Amino acid sequence: MALSLKAEQKNLIRLFETEDIYVIPAYQRPYSWEEEQCEQLYKDITNAFDNKEDYFLGNIIVARSKDSCEESMPHVIDGQQRLLTLFLIAKILTILCPQFKRYRKMLYVEDSKEENRSPKFVSKLYETQDDTIIQKISEWDDDEIIGRFSNRVNSKEELKDTKLYSNLYYFYKCFSAFKLNLRDSDFDEFVEFFFRRIYLLPIELDGSSIQEASEKALTIFETLNNRGMSLENADILKANLYENARNIGKQEHFILLWKDVRNDCNELGISIDDLFRYYYHVLRGKEGIVSPEKKLRDYFLKADESPLHKSGYELIMEDLNHIIDILQYIKQAHTNGGVNSIWFQIIDAYSNKYPQFALVAYLFHYSINCDESKLLEFLQSLIRCAYSKGSTTSIKFEIYNIIYCIFYDKDIPAYDEIKPTGILEWKKISPLRRGFALLALALSTHNLLAEDEFIIDRIINKRESLIYNSLGNLLVLDCAKARGDWSKKKSVYTKRISNDVIKDLLHNIEDRDSYIKQRDNDLKKILESFFNIKDIV
Repeated sequence: MALSLKAEQKNLIRLFETEDIYVIPAYQRPYSWEEEQCEQLYKDITNAFDNKEDYFLGNIIVARSKDSCEESMPHVIDGQQRLLTLFLIAKILTILCPQFKRYRKMLYVEDSKEENRSPKFVSKLYETQDDTIIQKISEWDDDEIIGRFSNRVNSKEELKDTKLYSNLYYFYKCFSAFKLNLRDSDFDEFVEFFFRRIYLLPIELDGSSIQEASEKALTIFETLNNRGMSLENADILKANLYENARNIGKQEHFILLWKDVRNDCNELGISIDDLFRYYYHVLRGKEGIVSPEKKLRDYFLKADESPLHKSGYELIMEDLNHIIDILQYIKQAHTNGGVNSIWFQIIDAYSNKYPQFALVAYLFHYSINCDESKLLEFLQSLIRCAYSKGSTTSIKFEIYNIIYCIFYDKDIPAYDEIKPTGILEWKKISPLRRGFALLALALSTHNLLAEDEFIIDRIINKRESLIYNSLGNLLVLDCAKARGDWSKKKSVYTKRISNDVIKDLLHNIEDRDSYIKQRDNDLKKILESFFNIKDIV
């Protein structure tokens, strides 16, 4: 896909004095500038005016289709927050200085008969009232703005309706005060400065359709953007699902479903991107795909097997909610005192999410009510697979195969014959020490029921000790860490720890050095047996 772009620095007259209406796509985020950002922009602009300097406000990126009339309008990929804020300032300045009729007309687009006006911006966001508010602000005349805000200024009340309203009010206060400190001619000069000497650099990408143009624009955006604020995949996938629902007149139903999914993800402490990543691995398993992963956006928008091309929004949302149910079950299972609770914690303690992807795939296929003994067998095989390889993303290739086996009801490898590759050396254990400590505890005790999230402390805290970095020095706790030397911590832990198995272990620690050395040897033997470490010819 060739990237054909246009880029030319423009002031606000050249940006706004056109028949273009800037479209904010449905996948964009709502207008969200805080007062702190507005204050900084106000100071920057007024300082530039005082110093008689031009002011450059950065790049904006827009996409434009070559086909239909509506889609030929510029769609804002990056810069909507700044553009809408400049629109708010321009509205206030043309209210405070009504003689600038040319600039006032730039804030809307008239039809050829000058009978109907459209705002300079249209927001396609369906989760907010941004478009309605932009329409209202565009239509308000001088008397309505001044009447609406003057009492608030005099009484120093704060407007708390929305970011667009509150920032419009903020700029009304600021520029009203700024005008009072200037002669009329100087403020007129400032208005001219605002429209003529504030610059942006629009980068425009076009395509045969708005989707093609937007993909090009998003590529440029992600290349130029070094602030880590790129759009999440979920923003774009949400827009596609919304369109799917809108095409059959069920957009309101989709909005309700999406809000529930978003709230559930917040409660789980995951992003919607994370949710789609779990879904992606489920879909790969169903399709029997074991090749390297594609980017989420590329898979869902471009792959022939994507459910966006094969299924309606309701089926996709049903699958996403199924995964949410599984994640909620896993979260509860960590500490429900069940026979598999500690094994769930060991999976979660791994250094990346690939084992978790496999676990979700297993429960998606076999359900959360599957046979517990078979689930335990699967968990232990998954742990052998992951932990025997150490902390590495290369585990993903084994995980691809495991997920494939799950959905095609093939035997999942037991990974019960591991080559002696130093997996119990400290350098391999260290990045996964919480998981190894939990695993060693689970294997060395019977019927250990996890009713809390376990944490790890060290018995000896002196780094210079030869046994500081050893498995035997790691102590699993079901309470908060204590401070101080061992005698003090032991006293605290004796009172805090509620798990009887862990409390019994604590009482056995007397001669620390010899205890830790012996314990290290014992735990490694237990782990060797679990991994069945042996030379394989």
